[in-house]
Amino acid sequence: MTSLASSGAPSSTDESKSAEESAAIPFRDYIPYILQAMSDQNVSVRKLALKTGIRRNRLSNLLRPTADPSTRESMTLVEFQTILHVLQIGFIQAVLGVETLRDLDLLHDGRFSTMMQMISEVFASLPLSLVHALNEVEGMDGTEIRREWAGPLRDGVVDRVVREVIAIIERRARMEQSFRLD
Repeated sequence: MTSLASSGAPSSTDESKSAEESAAIPFRDYIPYILQAMSDQNVSVRKLALKTGIRRNRLSNLLRPTADPSTRESMTLVEFQTILHVLQIGFIQAVLGVETLRDLDLLHDGRFSTMMQMISEVFASLPLSLVHALNEVEGMDGTEIRREWAGPLRDGVVDRVVREVIAIIERRARMEQSFRLD
């Protein structure tokens, strides 16, 4: 069915879709992410203003939830970094969270938030570590590196993490079983 054909009366799937979209973070809009972190940490705009040194009125204008983010006042990079610092959110963690997170409910999933912290730490140090490791390769001039490696690299990391998690679960099960036998 084309989009024109489905634009008639809303079906039940259209209603559920709009409910999902309303809970999703708009593309590259950090304000819902910041507001959710403030809510999770029980930080009001007044508290945030005191901790950041940014005037309360300015923060209120910056953090105003609107349907159209382009109508909101622009935040400076220093303000953004200060707010993230006070909320104990790393810059890369925020970028990854907003770029990958489309459902605010995932922020409350402990696995997701811990994973995002882990990934942000990995990606903060990965480029420099990779450059140092590749500098050790004899005869490499840099032209060998390809963007197409991103997919296999990602798949390899995911596979390795899954194998490590399975090994941990199996080790815990063996330890638990040995305690039961004693």
